[in-house]
Amino acid sequence: MNSNQTYIMFNTISVGAAYFMLGLSLWLAPVDLSTKGYWGMGILLLTGSLVNLVKYRTDERISAEPPPRSKRRATKS
Repeated sequence: MNSNQTYIMFNTISVGAAYFMLGLSLWLAPVDLSTKGYWGMGILLLTGSLVNLVKYRTDERISAEPPPRSKRRATKS
């Protein structure tokens, strides 16, 4: 397994553990169900925002990179 796959697997496990702990703390919180619903919606909306931010940053970085040599158009001089 290369280092990139290891990094992705570690991040996936970390995010899963964080969501599990967040869900458990939400379940055990001594507040009304409506408050838990608002907290849950906030968590989901924050997650969606972060996914969009990461995608935007990745697309921006990829568009700024020059194309690989094999994709460049050969020009005649």
